[in-house]
Amino acid sequence: MNANRQVIAVRLTPAERAALDSAAKARGKSVSECLRLAVGFGLPFVQNAHGLDLYRLIANIEYQQAALEIIIKRDHPEVADRLLDLAVERVEKFHA
Repeated sequence: MNANRQVIAVRLTPAERAALDSAAKARGKSVSECLRLAVGFGLPFVQNAHGLDLYRLIANIEYQQAALEIIIKRDHPEVADRLLDLAVERVEKFHA
């Protein structure tokens, strides 16, 4: 075990544990790594007393995506078809 890490106990519902196990398996990561990722993402919201409405966040992302698609197809149709492939390449490069 890494000397810089501490072990803590966390109680989860069966549904939460199943979701965590599924996420870890799907990403080829350990349950601990998935928990660290979740804490790293969510803790700043908790520390700053912000709520996190995932539905609203996703709706905003989709709104922006739809608006960009309309603008790009209208103003730059020659590159519109290549953008999705480029986005997938960037996700794999920077977020995999």
